[in-house]
Amino acid sequence: MSKICLVTPGHLHSNPRLRKEVLALKQTGYQVSVFAIQTLQELIPFDHNFVEANPEVEFHFLKATKRTTWDYLRIKTNMRKRLYTMLFRWQKSFSIKAFARFYVEQVRMVQTCKADLYIAHNLAALPVAAAVARYHCKPFAFDAEDFHRGEFEADSLEAHLIQFIEDKFIPKVAYLSAASPLIAEAYQQLYSPVTPIVINNVFALDQQPPAPKVTNKKGHGSLKLFWFSQTVGTNRGIQDVLNALKLLPDIPVQIGLLGSCDESTQLYFQSFIQSPQHQLEFFSQCTEQELIDLSAQYDIGLATEPGFSSNNDKALSNKIFTYLLAGNAILASNTNAQKHFMQFYSNIGASYPIGGLEEIAKYLRNWWAHYDELQNIRQAAWTLARQELNWDKEQICFLDVIKRTI
Repeated sequence: MSKICLVTPGHLHSNPRLRKEVLALKQTGYQVSVFAIQTLQELIPFDHNFVEANPEVEFHFLKATKRTTWDYLRIKTNMRKRLYTMLFRWQKSFSIKAFARFYVEQVRMVQTCKADLYIAHNLAALPVAAAVARYHCKPFAFDAEDFHRGEFEADSLEAHLIQFIEDKFIPKVAYLSAASPLIAEAYQQLYSPVTPIVINNVFALDQQPPAPKVTNKKGHGSLKLFWFSQTVGTNRGIQDVLNALKLLPDIPVQIGLLGSCDESTQLYFQSFIQSPQHQLEFFSQCTEQELIDLSAQYDIGLATEPGFSSNNDKALSNKIFTYLLAGNAILASNTNAQKHFMQFYSNIGASYPIGGLEEIAKYLRNWWAHYDELQNIRQAAWTLARQELNWDKEQICFLDVIKRTI
């Protein structure tokens, strides 16, 4: 059977799309090798959980945490990145080493793997996969989880770096997969010979909790809201929901926030809570299954993206698909990607204008007053994941493009 090599510049735990592709390839009978970089000590146990669960897969890690052993590597690569970033201002050919901090080290590692296809996850892995594929005279592909040049201001140094790398490598890919229709459309417009395929951030059915029970609890218990990300940040729209709660001082609401979050950030968000009826709870990072099971304990999943960049406006994150799998009603801001999604699947929740505190409060008030309706929405979300939006079906598209490529 053919061998597939997947490359990421980060942790396995931080890349659920890569992990799902690894499982699909392994289960189909392909030989699979994965090259990743570990920079955060607290995420290594999660990486190892995935490694131990998949002994048939070859895993290779470049370790670059802050532990003393790797201080030299971190210092060397940081200095190199700074140097090439300065040089890029005069010579564009320095873009790769200016953008991909561990490019040299990772190319050296991945070259040891002779595969039939190299798949890059995240833009910093794209030059690596391209270089190794060229070395072995094999094709390479790119999974665009984001619209990368749209992550920064158009005239910023970062955007120019990204544009140079995308222009250099994307026209040469064997295929390009994208995490949302609008990301695929954006890359299609930039590189018209390339036809991106959309692979949604959905999850496997064997990860789905039991269906939510439809009960009528009008006026009883708390309305439970959930939000998660790798990091609990102050630019993710959470404040809109917390400010909207000030319009609902008498309705009991519990909000769970999951992700890396320091004490000062926790205090910042706690400062928004003004009613004794409102409670805010923080959760640390956990395994994917623990995240899904925790989400299932809540009524409403929050997709509060503020559209702060072109990428943020185009992205469909794994939040929405996690909430569907867990059976949460979805309350989503109306970024272009989320607005189109919520209009197409109109029975799974509601969409509000970014910054629309009155609209958020209106939906929460209505769902509190009509708890049976909320439970029906939760059931519809769970059923949509069960019948349509799941990895068991989505992987067919992925495996088909792999088969056609090699």
